[in-house]
Amino acid sequence: MATSREIRESIKKIVGNESITSFPCKVIAVTDNLCDVEPVSGDAEILDVRLQPSNVAGIYIKPKTDSIVYVTELNVDNFFVTLYSEIEEIELGGDTYGGLTITPELQENLDKNNSLIQALLNIISGSPIPEPGNGSPSAFQSALAAAIVGKTLGNFDDIENEKIKHGDFS
Repeated sequence: MATSREIRESIKKIVGNESITSFPCKVIAVTDNLCDVEPVSGDAEILDVRLQPSNVAGIYIKPKTDSIVYVTELNVDNFFVTLYSEIEEIELGGDTYGGLTITPELQENLDKNNSLIQALLNIISGSPIPEPGNGSPSAFQSALAAAIVGKTLGNFDDIENEKIKHGDFS
């Protein structure tokens, strides 16, 4: 992870030797990859402040309206958001796959499903169930047992990547 000094140096490489100015602003509106802000100092509103360096999939952070952000001026009429006080949404590499799962809840529900499936498997693979009326082994049970031969329950022990964390923004 880059240090703040490395980030400052990278920004300086982008903008050249000009001085870099950052200042707090209140978010007025957010649309796509841009936001409009009002400097806390009372200066004029700044329109079309970038939330990302470009429109390609990367890390997109959408600030909440009325929150405070720090805006950095790259050059005349070219600004971008560098710090956020409140976040409404984050996208990592776009939004193709939807939101992140809540791992403990997912694991709890997968465990419930596995318990139910295991109970069914125990019945299917267990002692023969007699057919009503004639007492012979159940043809249905035999067909189900044949259908599951060689199949196993899923193992979800490694579904969590502990290096990437998320919460509910509260």
